[in-house]
Amino acid sequence: MCIRMLSALAVVSLFLPLCPGQQAGVPALTVENKPELGLEILSAEGAKVSPTEISGLKCTVRNSGHKPVEAFVVVWHVTRGSGAVQIFNHIWDNSLAKGMPKLLPGDSVTVTSGKYRSTPENPFRGVTAQVDYVRYTDGTSTGPNAAKLALMLDDRRMAAGWLRSYLLKVYNERGLEALLEELRPSR
Repeated sequence: MCIRMLSALAVVSLFLPLCPGQQAGVPALTVENKPELGLEILSAEGAKVSPTEISGLKCTVRNSGHKPVEAFVVVWHVTRGSGAVQIFNHIWDNSLAKGMPKLLPGDSVTVTSGKYRSTPENPFRGVTAQVDYVRYTDGTSTGPNAAKLALMLDDRRMAAGWLRSYLLKVYNERGLEALLEELRPSR
């Protein structure tokens, strides 16, 4: 498996050349880091990377900035033989659970992605991993947000806050039994 680290200004061509030792026809797996985001992908690998299947993609992401991170999005740009690029993503979000660890400066976490299939007529040609969006614990954020997931992260946070407020109101106004009734699954 060939992993290329690309600088922030690097442009990935649609048809990636072979890395030393890379088999012909096997998609190249690359990483594009943008230092200004404060997160960097240290390593990326795939359990299976072939022209017709990519599965078990994982990468190790380190907080190289100075602020704790509560959520981020990693995108996998998958290039096909036709030149089309698809974007798959992984969301790491510890903002909703109280007591969950944040990604502190210097800390790393490994994220994974699913399984993707293609046809021999339109094979996978390359995969590039990239941090797309970062939200810090102080509420600020950065990144191109190409996957358009920042709004979804904010919606999840707002929904959780609304639910927390509603359940607290039920408890304060009607007591513990009413709260437990609200939390029981509907039939």
